[in-house]
Amino acid sequence: ADGDWQGTGGFNLDNNTAHSEIVIEAIGSLAVTGIGSRSVNSTDSANKFINRGELSIEFGDALSTLSINGAGFINENGGKVTVKNGKLFTSTLDSLSGGALSGGNWRVEGGGEVDLGAATIQTLDTEVELVGVGSSFAALNQLATIGAAGTLAISEGRNFTTAGNLELQGTLRVGSGSALDVSGSVSAFNAGVLTTGNIELNGQILGDNTRADRVGGRLIVGLDGALLFRDNTTIEDGLAGLRRIDSGGTFGLVAGRELDLSVDNASFEVGGTLLLGSM
Repeated sequence: ADGDWQGTGGFNLDNNTAHSEIVIEAIGSLAVTGIGSRSVNSTDSANKFINRGELSIEFGDALSTLSINGAGFINENGGKVTVKNGKLFTSTLDSLSGGALSGGNWRVEGGGEVDLGAATIQTLDTEVELVGVGSSFAALNQLATIGAAGTLAISEGRNFTTAGNLELQGTLRVGSGSALDVSGSVSAFNAGVLTTGNIELNGQILGDNTRADRVGGRLIVGLDGALLFRDNTTIEDGLAGLRRIDSGGTFGLVAGRELDLSVDNASFEVGGTLLLGSM
């Protein structure tokens, strides 16, 4: 079933006889709409707010907040939290443990904010989308690892700068008009070889070592896609030296993207998969 929480106020969860839960089931959704803040309150983190379906924050203004205070908030596998406008606050996110965010997906749009209090996310083991310049998810600012099951996606002008090196085992998606600036190196690149990971590039990636002379992972480049690397004081094209797709690797040019590799008459070897056209 689908629900719409329009009025102000909140729920108080107790455990006088048993633990209390609010559950959005896998086939259900809850939209939090209108103007005015709401809250789910508990004095015991054993009480839970569990999302298995879709929780969507769609306030009528940017100042309204859904606060989950004290109750453990769980965004389970298969669930999705979307914050379109306004704020979602919780300092008791059970899906975040030891700095690793797992469970269901998250999408934060231009008028939305996710506030996890003092918590920080160092590892992504789920998908997070940041859409639009105003999207805010401050806990991600210390992100250092995208796990094999993790995805970081930025689009519609949303830029992201890491605090340091980035370990990439999973997926990076950078949309047109957006840029990822890695303040250091990306582990998936080693001496000019993209060894692992999945990169879908319609915007820009810049790092200290983001050069792909060979592709052993998966790299798909769209019309506005640019892979750049720092070479001392200059910024260089990370695809200019591309000469080989290794066995098991995939390289693609889509959405009208062209790449001229004939400048020095070097050969181009395809040991893996070359994609031309659509994703």
